[in-house]
Amino acid sequence: MQTMYYIGLDVHKRTISYCVKDGSGTIHAEGTVPATRFDLDRWMKTLPQPWTAAMEATVERGSRELARGGILLTLYSVGGTVLL
Repeated sequence: MQTMYYIGLDVHKRTISYCVKDGSGTIHAEGTVPATRFDLDRWMKTLPQPWTAAMEATVERGSRELARGGILLTLYSVGGTVLL
């Protein structure tokens, strides 16, 4: 059976912090990438497969850059309302 990787993203205006874990909670990678399309594309090519991600975002720009990078986004408000 193939291992699923779970990526937590904390999106800021200029950077995106990340943590990659497997289902057992083992951390496989942590770091920060610039919040640009070029850097996101390059970073995503290094990720183990398959993966899924969740993000905490307080700015719109980082969210748009992730979407342009091919990540399917569903954004929720704190109350659970679907925003995107």
